[in-house]
Amino acid sequence: MRAFINRIINNKILMIGAMIIIIAIVTCFPFLRTGIYGFNKDVIYHLFRIDGLADCIVNGQLPSRIYNNFFDGYGYGSPMFYPDILMLPAALFRIIGLNLSMTYKLYVLLITVIATFTTYYSAKVIIKDFRLAVVATYMIMLSQFYLANIMSRAGLSEYLGYIFLPLVFAGIYDFFKNDGKRVYLLGIGFGGMILSHTLLAFIGGIVTAGFFIVGIICDIVSKQLSKRGHQYIKLIITAVLTLLIVGFYLFPMIEQLLSVEMGVNTPWTFVGNNTQPLYTLFIVNGYFEMIAYVGIGIPLLILMGVRVFYSRVKNAWSDAFYFGGIALFIVTTNIIPWYLCNNTFLNSIQFTFRWYPYAIFALTVGSLMIIDSAAQSKDMNNIITRIVIVFVALSIAFGSWENLFTMSRVEKPDFYTDINTIDMTTTYEVGEGREWLPVKANDVYLSWSSDDKVRSGNTDVLCTRQSGEVIFNTIPSATDYVCPLTYYKGYKAKLTDSNGQVYDLQVTESDTGQVQVINDLSVDGEVRVYYGNTFVQIISLIISIITILAVVIYIVLSKRGIFVGKSYKKDQVK
Repeated sequence: MRAFINRIINNKILMIGAMIIIIAIVTCFPFLRTGIYGFNKDVIYHLFRIDGLADCIVNGQLPSRIYNNFFDGYGYGSPMFYPDILMLPAALFRIIGLNLSMTYKLYVLLITVIATFTTYYSAKVIIKDFRLAVVATYMIMLSQFYLANIMSRAGLSEYLGYIFLPLVFAGIYDFFKNDGKRVYLLGIGFGGMILSHTLLAFIGGIVTAGFFIVGIICDIVSKQLSKRGHQYIKLIITAVLTLLIVGFYLFPMIEQLLSVEMGVNTPWTFVGNNTQPLYTLFIVNGYFEMIAYVGIGIPLLILMGVRVFYSRVKNAWSDAFYFGGIALFIVTTNIIPWYLCNNTFLNSIQFTFRWYPYAIFALTVGSLMIIDSAAQSKDMNNIITRIVIVFVALSIAFGSWENLFTMSRVEKPDFYTDINTIDMTTTYEVGEGREWLPVKANDVYLSWSSDDKVRSGNTDVLCTRQSGEVIFNTIPSATDYVCPLTYYKGYKAKLTDSNGQVYDLQVTESDTGQVQVINDLSVDGEVRVYYGNTFVQIISLIISIITILAVVIYIVLSKRGIFVGKSYKKDQVK
């Protein structure tokens, strides 16, 4: 029997295949019931985003800038601040006719499968032993926090970011231990997180800086720092390329924030008010209510005890990850005086539980690295076999328990959404903080209506509204026209007079956060108001496309050994 179990555990294909299937089942089995679990304001907002993106695709509006149907046709510029490019699969599900509930569930399943792959790959890069990498993947993907975040909180974009988060850790480790041969992992990791959940990437930057400081100190002690010059050059090039690739989203977002005072500039919550008490780290079942009542998880609490049995470890990075993970868990708690950050740029984090996924990965991998470096005796296979059996079983058991706990809370108000279709024109669920509305619109947007007219002073002007456009005829002596459109930089207005001559009109933001058209040309005619790309949006998109093409060409040519450096090396060998 023992020999049979060992053969299974040492069968790489079987272990990885079973891992993907089991993690997908345990994560998504609550979806076998009708409806969607999670805080319904966030659920509905993400469903809005999926439908909004599908609508943009159908109308040929990519990259998406404005969800035209939001707010009874006023439009919402959410995708300019909250990227949705990686939600294309979900939008395509909608376009081919799947209802919203099924679309959401399939998309979560897809994310789960891909994140399982990237987590395993990253753990394997660091731990080396594929069996322990499998254990790490089970423990991370079925951790209390991951499951609570997607099933209890409906943190869809953060869950999407978990596809890329492990690659950052793999990139850090590879940089210092393998001469940065896979430095591109840092680029893929951060690029993906920026396009999933920008705040997650921001926190990742802080975490990465911390681990790089540790790595640089170790290099100074071991006198290796001077030998890494070429690696830092590669790192800088990777960082620049990553910024250029995501530039189609990042630079226009900055442009909008500098041009329009958005709701995000007025905090609706403070990070110092949302920190976890220390005891929450030891909670068995997790849930969210502003504060994350989510624990480290029993499997990881047991595994982390392994460090007490070893006074020294062979790989210093096992301790770097191990103690770094513990430190990151402590960072989520009120032991840290987060209230001092309430009026600083760090308040943009909003919730300290956003450090959790970094803590979980670091502590899990660090603990398993300690076991891997310590289990060098002739009984190593037996040791790892027991670890695989025990911790995979614990992860499955406690992961299932976590989701059953989530399902038991179905009667809790604002926690369960049984919805297959949604009318974007009659509901105003746009996220808890309404961050991506102009500040001037925050107090009036609930009064907007689909039958609103263009207004010039106290005069209503009849208009036609279609696909995010407003068309109306000017009236004599009127210069200012407030249109039923939410203002973002990029709206344009063109006046066509009776002779067919076309004029560009000035567009500004009204006192109510709407598009205001100014006609000071003493010319009357038909005015068409629509969202057109800004110069920054156009240039950023071109730069991103050129950069992606350049990287692809470089990779293809490198594989073929066409570059001078590689050709030279081949000649030398001959």
